[in-house]
Amino acid sequence: MEPKDDFPSRRDRGRLDLIRSAAFPLRSGKNAWRFALLPVFAFFVPLGLIPMRGWRLDVVRQSVREGREAVPTLAATGRHLVDGALLWVLRGVFLVPLSVFLALFAYDTITVVLEFADWVVARFLERGPEEGPAPTLSDVRASLTAASIKSWLVPGLYVICVWPVYRACVIRYAITGNPSSLFRIDKAVSLVVRHFDGFLAVFGLWVLLRVLIEAPLFIALVASVVGAPLVPLVLLPFHFWTTAHLYASLALRITAREADGSSKALPTDAGVANDRAESDRAAGE
Repeated sequence: MEPKDDFPSRRDRGRLDLIRSAAFPLRSGKNAWRFALLPVFAFFVPLGLIPMRGWRLDVVRQSVREGREAVPTLAATGRHLVDGALLWVLRGVFLVPLSVFLALFAYDTITVVLEFADWVVARFLERGPEEGPAPTLSDVRASLTAASIKSWLVPGLYVICVWPVYRACVIRYAITGNPSSLFRIDKAVSLVVRHFDGFLAVFGLWVLLRVLIEAPLFIALVASVVGAPLVPLVLLPFHFWTTAHLYASLALRITAREADGSSKALPTDAGVANDRAESDRAAGE
């Protein structure tokens, strides 16, 4: 019996549904056994995260090629390692600005702590005149507010903005097959803009996945004590197959909309189909 076609028509293709994604293995028919590879990868965390990320990317790639949900074969494990390593490099690129923000956070936090300590000394202990005027509590509050804006709001907004761009890079790579697509940030941003509604829906489902399913499951396993060692073997495979199905659904929605020209603000010179054509020409050369 063949696995049920998750995308039988263009209308259903790219349907975003958290329950369908969570039940991905159950709906994969005779291919369900292929998911057994994920707990094996999870057993070797953190190194196992490399092939797991590559596996998730391959789900997107195979789903786009077949036009329906697809599960990678065991023979593709070597490719998962290569793809996973490329994705870690991409994550490193996005983490550089975040590291700068965190460094600023550390510096500003130390500054506020020292200023608060200076106020405590001036308020409750003796302070010599040679030490200069002591900061007031209003000064400490103002410094804390400024530090909070710089150190929490800015990095937070950066993470929110980067979340869809990183996934757009992954989807473009899965569609085009060209590794350089991973690092074309400009085209990834363009893809997010053209399909903002899809990326927003996936982000919402990703948050629900974390809050409504993964967090309670984590608490239940840890609370049971016996299940605590099983946390990575249970949660990591579940997270990766669920998000893999969500990203594959989004990729199928993107390819379907750009193929029939229904994408909002579809530019005349930059579509996913053009990216794939560029990749094919580069391979021919």
